[in-house]
Formats: sequence, C-alpha cells, structure tokens
Amino acid sequence: AAPIVGITGAENIVLHLYGRAGCGKTMLNRAVASIFVNPFETGAIPSANSTAAALEHFFNGRRDLPTLIEDFDSIDATDKRTQSTLRNLPYNFGNGIGRSRAKAQGGLRKTIEYRGTLITNGEQPLTSDNSKGGAKRRLIELECAKDMVTPKVAEKIDDVIRDNHACIGREWIQYIQDNRSRIIEKAKEIRKSMFKVGNKHNLVPRHMDILASIYVANDAFDVFAGFKDCCGKFETDCLDRIKPKLPSNDEISDVHRVKQFITDWILSHLDNLQHNEKGDTRAYECYGINLADCFGIYPTVMKKVLTDNGYAPSVETTCR
Repeated sequence: AAPIVGITGAENIVLHLYGRAGCGKTMLNRAVASIFVNPFETGAIPSANSTAAALEHFFNGRRDLPTLIEDFDSIDATDKRTQSTLRNLPYNFGNGIGRSRAKAQGGLRKTIEYRGTLITNGEQPLTSDNSKGGAKRRLIELECAKDMVTPKVAEKIDDVIRDNHACIGREWIQYIQDNRSRIIEKAKEIRKSMFKVGNKHNLVPRHMDILASIYVANDAFDVFAGFKDCCGKFETDCLDRIKPKLPSNDEISDVHRVKQFITDWILSHLDNLQHNEKGDTRAYECYGINLADCFGIYPTVMKKVLTDNGYAPSVETTCR
C-alpha cells in the first residue's frame, strides 16, 4: 500500500504489531520488506534502538516505500530520550513531517517529509492508557494473539524470501503509475465505503482512511498479479475481520480515559478522602472529601495526580 498513499492523497499508514516472542512478527516484516529489498541485509529493517535523526533520514529515504522498524522492546527503559522518540513516532510519521532544525550559519534546514507505510513490532503495544488520543488515532495496533505459522513453515518462508526478494517491487510501482487514474477512482469508492462503516459504528476516521488504503492496494494487486479478488464486500470484510480489533472514538477519547483513571484512582485512595463526619480527628494525608453520594477532590491534588500519570490536567475540568 505504501506507493499508493501519495497518489491517492491518503493519510500515512502506521501499524504496530505486538505479541509474544516467536509468534511471527519478524517473519511478517521480512515478507513485506522483501517486495523491494533483501530483508536479511544489515540495515534493511532497522532496530527501534536508533536516534530520532537516524529514523528521520531513514523515513525520508524510504518515501513511497514500506518502512519497517524491528523490536521496540530492545530499548533501554532508562534511555528517556529514545523512549520519547518512540512515543512521538505515531505523531511524526502520521503527520508526515520531521523536526524543524536550524542551520549553523543561520536560517532553517529543509524539513524532512515522510510518505508511505510504517510497520513496527514489539512484545507490547506502542501506546498506553495514558497516551494522548492523537497518538492512538494515528496508528492501528494489532495483537498477534497466536502464532501465525508453525516454526517449520516460517523456515520455509524465510528460504523463499532469500531466493526471491526484490523481484516484483519495480514492476508493482510501474503498474501503479500506468494505472494511476483507475486506482485513484477506486480509492474514492473504497474510502467512501470505509467512512460509511466508520460513521455507523463510531470508529476513528483516520483508521478508516488507513483501512481504505490497504483495501485499495489489495484490489490493485489482485489485478496486477492475476489473483481472484479475495476481499469481497468492503463493509462486510471490515466488520467481520477488522472492526473487533479497532477502538471506537469513545474508547480513545481523552475524556473517557481520564474518567476511567480518576475512578480507579479514587477507589485506591478512599482512606485519603475525608468523611463528612463530626469528630473525625484521624491524622492522614487528605486528598478531598468523601460525601454521601459523590467525592470532592481538591483541584491541586487532582492536577498533580493527572500530570504525574501522563494526562493533560486541562482534561480534568471536563470530567467533574
């Protein structure tokens, strides 16, 4: 789908696959990369343990091609700078623009732009409960709950990749250029269908745009390779196979997640909420008042709690 993103004006595609070691994530990355390069060559699939500048230049060099990053769990937990780079990865690649930098002699360097597909993997999700909603909207995270193939089959797939890598990439891109008008029209049709599904089930519009690009590429590749169309009706396929794995707008809303966090926090700090009873002279750190039918948390306490746990304090006012 990477070469199709630019010509159809779609959003950049960001996917993160996570699951236990040995489930087939690396094999899948190699299979995707093998369309254009030899995935077994050093540097073909970079490790997540890279600097922000290195990743920017790698993204720029792979414009309109699939970009893959391997093993997010290789990052040292104490390396705060790299951890910050990874947290911002969905924003940076999703937006398609790198950091602005100044020249030594004055002025600004040319800003690096990204376009295409980014696929990452690791044993844990890329985002967490306190990740900003914008990050969750810019990527699709899919759990590999079970092994994709047996070890024996995975070994055979690796052998096939070694013998046949970079065989069809050039022809695939040429096909896209030769059939540009047809692909653009098909993209409009599929995107309209995807957004119809998204609106009906309150799914994230950006996720629908990512799915639309994948389906457009599937449709074009079926014709290119002479395969029988296996996608079927787009709406049905999305609902049956993809929708259960996608969060709704409400689930990734900052307000929704902060409300859930505040509820859990209150339940775990009930002893620090003063009861509205006369004669209660217990000495403890007090965070608020426990009334008969509600809790009142002191604003300074709530602001600190939200900030310390990675949430924006401004969201708290909408959750009172």
